[in-house]
Amino acid sequence: MERTPDETLVVHGSSGRAYLYLDPALKGPDEFGLLLDYSDVELAKQILYEIADDPDVTIDNDFGTVLPGDEFLARCRLTKNWDWRR
Repeated sequence: MERTPDETLVVHGSSGRAYLYLDPALKGPDEFGLLLDYSDVELAKQILYEIADDPDVTIDNDFGTVLPGDEFLARCRLTKNWDWRR
């Protein structure tokens, strides 16, 4: 893991890397969001298991699925090869 000068966090995996950064669209003082850019779905899942396995977190995969974090990750666990981009 490494930080970049623009406050992006880079996570290196065995077959790719992912970038985490604050959502610039959120303006309110009580709003907080992270965006995750990735090339490898399995690496993205590993990151989400660490930071988003919580019913108070909302995961929007930008492919039509929006679920609480614990439900999204339960689906990942149930369907091991789930590629939510398809």
